[in-house]
Amino acid sequence: MSPYLFPRTNLGRLTTMTLMFNFLYFIDDIYDRHDPSIIDSQGDKAQAILESASVFAGMSEPTPGNRLHEACWDLRRRFLQSATPKWFQRFVGSLKNHLTGSIEESTDATPLSLHDYLEIRYADAGMRPTMNMIEFAYDTYLSPEELEDQQIRRAQKDCALFASLSNDIFSYEKEVIAHQSNFNLIPVLMHQEGCGFQVAVHKAVEMVNGYAEDFLAVESEFEGRPLSESIANYVQGIRDQFIASWHWQMSTPRYRSPDSPFPELRSVPS
Repeated sequence: MSPYLFPRTNLGRLTTMTLMFNFLYFIDDIYDRHDPSIIDSQGDKAQAILESASVFAGMSEPTPGNRLHEACWDLRRRFLQSATPKWFQRFVGSLKNHLTGSIEESTDATPLSLHDYLEIRYADAGMRPTMNMIEFAYDTYLSPEELEDQQIRRAQKDCALFASLSNDIFSYEKEVIAHQSNFNLIPVLMHQEGCGFQVAVHKAVEMVNGYAEDFLAVESEFEGRPLSESIANYVQGIRDQFIASWHWQMSTPRYRSPDSPFPELRSVPS
């Protein structure tokens, strides 16, 4: 996935970010919020995830023999070899927020309201730490003033929701059909709008496209401004991540199943 997200970085930084994504997907697989079979071990797994995040943050030492702790300690070392300390602390915060949000998400029988669902999806989005890695990837870091730029914040929200909600569509078979979870945009829309599956999918696609269209509007506004190297790299990096969100999900077998309601996802690409 990393070369899709960061096509212009160097091999060393790409390797470090790939290892981070391996860690995040490992966490996602052992703590699948949609899988009812993890309920009995949910507390222990959540505690293990938070302890690992604490090791990565440098707040605790790795427990000898704990492979997950050792992996997080090695990841910490790799990032600190190249990143600025201020950026690393910001990245740690976004990573911990993502992991904490993923652990606390609701999979109740009744879907959330669309407003509440979007609030949670934005708060816990895996794209939050991923967008932070744009600065690390290209070794150009946003200043505190640039981080507060309203257009930057708008672009970040567009990208986070585009990626999260498009993933809801790609993951529908696993999350809703296989695990009967309602923590997914499509059942949320079906419940709120009182509509069927096909209409909800259409509405979901319209929402995802809307975030892409808004980002293009933001991008055009940046074209009329004098930009620092850090902002220029960051805006291009967000564009790369929009593109990656579609192409990687279409190319990976991760979201494919013969039981998918979407014909495009029923066969594994050769």
